Amino acid sequence: MTEEINTAIELLNLTKAYGEKRGITNVTLRVPSGQVFGLLGPNGAGKTTTIRLIMDIIRPTKGRAKVLGFDSQVDRHKIRKDIGYLPGEVFLPEHLTGWEVIDHFSRSRKLTDMRETHMLIERFDIDMFTPVSDLSKGNKQKIGILQAFMHRPRLLVLDEPTSGLDPLLQREFYQLTQEICAAGHTVLMTSHRLEEIQEVAQMVGILREGTAILTSSIEAFRLQTKQKVEIQFREPIKPEHFSGLDNIENININNKTLLCTVTGTIDPLIKRAACFSIETIATSVPRLEEVLLQYFRS
Repeated sequence: MTEEINTAIELLNLTKAYGEKRGITNVTLRVPSGQVFGLLGPNGAGKTTTIRLIMDIIRPTKGRAKVLGFDSQVDRHKIRKDIGYLPGEVFLPEHLTGWEVIDHFSRSRKLTDMRETHMLIERFDIDMFTPVSDLSKGNKQKIGILQAFMHRPRLLVLDEPTSGLDPLLQREFYQLTQEICAAGHTVLMTSHRLEEIQEVAQMVGILREGTAILTSSIEAFRLQTKQKVEIQFREPIKPEHFSGLDNIENININNKTLLCTVTGTIDPLIKRAACFSIETIATSVPRLEEVLLQYFRS
């Protein structure tokens, strides 16, 4: 199998200049086929610009993007039918119903088999008969997801795809992405929620000030991510009981309560804690901004 077949998206020194306004600079990324790739970064890092360059909505100042083995500019018409795209802001014709919007997309894609469409409508409980102008943000987002997934594309490019969805539908969306990848398709998605990327992605890339600073497997990313842990014991404990654990910092023990920060796996801490009677264990995933700051300070 060739490298191109194994790579859904390849960015090489991709740069977009907006004069004094920052775009992206020399972004080089590789998105393997058959995986969910999470693109992270604070606001203004260049995530949406990168996606628009991949989709050939805007043109780079220099560098290139290859999508499904083709040049995103030269061969854009060859790859469009194999891509599902959901922008960060879903703009739909306000006067049309969901069915009329989807009919437009199905005709433009020459889609005749609507079984996937009907399955997604039922799965996400999408209101297809109300004019878009009368729909909530969440219901508009569901139609946006529908148009991106309805033709079973080989590649999905999704900018903040769960924005506006309630927790149950977010969970349904996560399951859908896993099914898509199990079938050999690829998902590139941005999110401002670290726990979302950790839930669905196998790979992660971080942008900072328009430049890619990290590409990693999600497992390696987790092992470098700090989380806070609180353990309540049934009897008082002493600090020396938890000495010698290399991945633990900021240990604070007060009678029956242990508070600490753990980098990577908490298994060593749990094994040590299991020597005592445990009441409760609580962990908190750090906010995305906190995780990014860890990388930006390094």
